[in-house]
Amino acid sequence: MKILTKLSNKFGFTETEIRVILFFLILTTLGGIWKIADVRFPGGHSYSYQKEDSLYKAVITSANEREGYRLNVEDIRSAALHDSTATPDTTTTEAPVEKLAKGSIGIVNINKATVAELTTLTGVGIKTAESIVAYRNSIKRFSSPEQLMDIKGIGKAKFEKLRKQISLH
Repeated sequence: MKILTKLSNKFGFTETEIRVILFFLILTTLGGIWKIADVRFPGGHSYSYQKEDSLYKAVITSANEREGYRLNVEDIRSAALHDSTATPDTTTTEAPVEKLAKGSIGIVNINKATVAELTTLTGVGIKTAESIVAYRNSIKRFSSPEQLMDIKGIGKAKFEKLRKQISLH
């Protein structure tokens, strides 16, 4: 502590100010050592953002082509899966981790839509979307949009709001 007193007298700082300055000097030194060690001895896993970049480019391109109008999720999905052999599972009732923004898709094909895509419809939450997928799986495919009213939670009023947002193909 005598050193702090001598330094504070020499530079005109209080002991607390000297402690703060020393603290930042130590942190800066440790950060520099860490950076040098990281460059000389790279370790860990590097992450490729190629898939996310291609999805971002697809979204921007799609938005630009539509001059800001709603995006077509099929175009975005195909661009995102371009390099992948995986295909999206539209039969699952499990809700995906990501959420899609309300109104971001435009017209939704109720015979192919995932739970996430269905939740973008006006008044449709995850539970209702899961019910739609489960009902679709039980009947194999919707033959008319009015079949949505057979699902608990979708009455005539809600169906009328959905009518312009859905298609069968």
